[in-house]
Amino acid sequence: MTARTRWTRGALVAATLAAVAALVAASPSPRSPGGPRATPSPTPLPDYNQRLGSNRQAADAAAAAGRLLFANAGYWEVFVRTDPLALPKVDPSRPALAASPVPGVAKVLLVMATESGASLTQFRGTGHDHERAAMTPLLRELAARFPGAPVECDVYFGESHLHARATLSGGAIQYTVLDTL
Repeated sequence: MTARTRWTRGALVAATLAAVAALVAASPSPRSPGGPRATPSPTPLPDYNQRLGSNRQAADAAAAAGRLLFANAGYWEVFVRTDPLALPKVDPSRPALAASPVPGVAKVLLVMATESGASLTQFRGTGHDHERAAMTPLLRELAARFPGAPVECDVYFGESHLHARATLSGGAIQYTVLDTL
């Protein structure tokens, strides 16, 4: 290695270190007191899983429906929506209150979907009568939690294929298949 190569390499290393030092000096320090600070949100966080339901009672009902489905038809994603959306507050530390009937609900919608081949096979069983039988405990569970409200359930095979719609109104269950599967 010649003296010129060493000098060029040394100058290059020195210039790189100087540029890095300048960038570090110019950037704000994470410990600097003048930097942005986190401020608390004025909106309180919900006390339930919003992926399960439109309110606390709906989310609890969806969890119960998911457990019933898992026992009878494999894993399904579920969501429960009530009309009206706003229901009386429930203390989450008192689970007995969460499962108690909620008056004043005009309508309940359960949406259930799965992409699991094993769950679809288990749910479909021996045909549409088997599907209807698998839906019956779900609809009755929701009717018990929201007395007097008609209950509707949309059954999706996959993310966007609406297979069937089940309704429970006045104690009668109607199961309508909407495709040719």
